[in-house]
Amino acid sequence: MPKRTVKYLQALEYVEYLGITDVSDQEALYRSLQERGYFWDVEEKVWKRTSQPADPPTQLIRIRVWSESTKIEETANRILTVLQDSGFELIERSQPYVCRPPKHLESRIYLSFRGRD
Repeated sequence: MPKRTVKYLQALEYVEYLGITDVSDQEALYRSLQERGYFWDVEEKVWKRTSQPADPPTQLIRIRVWSESTKIEETANRILTVLQDSGFELIERSQPYVCRPPKHLESRIYLSFRGRD
């Protein structure tokens, strides 16, 4: 049973109003609204419709590696090796970012690759 958050309850109202029936679970509910041009505005806590044309998709593959801080470099290096061995080109690699408490024993590294043609 999904949490009855403001986002979820408003999504239920929207799909009923729009007559959308292809919502088997919470993720399908959100996906259905997004496919129809709606997005969840976190600050205003409301579903909004956009008519703004979409930017073209990025040609990059972006990966967030999240791991125990003592293992983050090793984990990122393994992912890097696998993708480079598969023909992807590393474009950018961030320094490790320590997560905020209470997750401060974990870190993140961001990797960006150019895909194979």
